[in-house]
Amino acid sequence: MLFSNDRNLFIEKIDMFKFEAHSLIEHPEIALILNAALAEVEPGRAIRRNLRREGDILWVGEKTYDLDDYQRIRVAGAGKASIAMLQALVEILGDYIEDGAVIAKHIPDGIAKLGNVAILEGSHPVTSMKSVMATELMVAKL
Repeated sequence: MLFSNDRNLFIEKIDMFKFEAHSLIEHPEIALILNAALAEVEPGRAIRRNLRREGDILWVGEKTYDLDDYQRIRVAGAGKASIAMLQALVEILGDYIEDGAVIAKHIPDGIAKLGNVAILEGSHPVTSMKSVMATELMVAKL
């Protein structure tokens, strides 16, 4: 996993030599196709494809919301995709996001917050006290 200054916080690159499949080594174009497919389903890209903001208007698909009609926007999320999705939300909504938290199993070093949203560490697949405490903190922010 690589840190990126690009629109994606994390970009996973496929190293075709990690795979035992000879087809990837013998046909490198397969790795290019696989990379393109993974890039299309990247969680942050999915958010950016479906949400956009024009001034105070938030577009969610074809539906619009006037952000001035809302007192506060809070974010809650959990799972592998939560940090990438949060980054996209922060890019789109910026300071419109008042507060929130996301819980992820793996948190990059030095990142405790994106925008006004806390990034909390949880555990998976077995729940631990770390997950319970992170969930309690997230709920308290809502």
